Amino acid sequence: MDFSRYAETAPEWSLLLEQNPGAPEIGFDLGSDPIQLRSQANAQRETMSLSLYNKMGLDKAVRYTDHVVSTHDGQTISLRAYRPATLPENQAAPALVYYHGGGMLIGSLDGELLLTALLSKILGLPVIHVCYRHTPEHKHPSQHNDAWSGLEWVLTHGKELGIDPSQVSVGGASAGATLAASVTLAETQLAHKESRAQRIKGQVLVIPWLVTHEQFPFELIAGREKCSRVQNADQATLPSSRLDLFTQLYAAADPNDQYNNFLFAEDHILGALPKTAIIVHGKDVLRDEGLLYAQRLEGLGVPTKVHVFQGLPHAFRLFNDLPQSKRWDALFAESVLWTLDKNNSGTLKDQWVIEK
Repeated sequence: MDFSRYAETAPEWSLLLEQNPGAPEIGFDLGSDPIQLRSQANAQRETMSLSLYNKMGLDKAVRYTDHVVSTHDGQTISLRAYRPATLPENQAAPALVYYHGGGMLIGSLDGELLLTALLSKILGLPVIHVCYRHTPEHKHPSQHNDAWSGLEWVLTHGKELGIDPSQVSVGGASAGATLAASVTLAETQLAHKESRAQRIKGQVLVIPWLVTHEQFPFELIAGREKCSRVQNADQATLPSSRLDLFTQLYAAADPNDQYNNFLFAEDHILGALPKTAIIVHGKDVLRDEGLLYAQRLEGLGVPTKVHVFQGLPHAFRLFNDLPQSKRWDALFAESVLWTLDKNNSGTLKDQWVIEK
């Protein structure tokens, strides 16, 4: 495989770097203590998110409520449930369970205020943000267990949330996509074991982190230098050095665990996964694992949509003024609706769309 052509720099990214050369590295000083790094990054995200949330009128378009959920180990996590103001409270609607990105280190309810509220508005549906616990205080598999606890709570509190538990999809970006993939894989395995129907309608995996560096299948790529882990190793928004830090703090006891290496899960489980939409960025260090996962699922007969934002790096959506950021928002929402069988237009199975 050779996906290296998708890394050719997009003109809008070149222009941003020319006008703001240090912009992609703001808030990410790898020399900082991890907790300090998290605090700085969260503060930056929260300030931007709240400002745009108000500027875009989302405070009037969407309502939200916060909930406390018990976890597998007797602790608690927070959930924030968003609902369009135009959606009646007594209407049981389809919903998205959302997990945030940030390398399992960074993230907060307020830091995702903009994206989750915006998704709820565009979708016209509830979005429930599960705010799992973070490294370095909480190592693997805490994040996966919290993601599952959050999903279970949502599925068993449909009336309280005003959602239809039989119409729930999951999604997330980066590490959030890891957790969306994790709960979907776990639910598929459990449904198989219990001989029952799958409870997740579909998954939307945006710039997903799906394999450890130790297990990355470099042999599937036409030349190591063309692999995104090498080709895009120095991209400022997620350089390999930062991914290595996230991996170190994550501290997975077994780097071969299938929940860290989704590419190598068993065929009979992967083939039973629900509809899957995968969105990757061509200049992202994580690009190839998302595309390889898409190919694996397609080969097993899973309905799969793939979109590639050519020439844009990991997490470019943090830059709200980039022209493709609006398309990113719309595509995330379109993908959710597709998994919920609410929008059958657009990409068909086995077709890939390159966003330019």
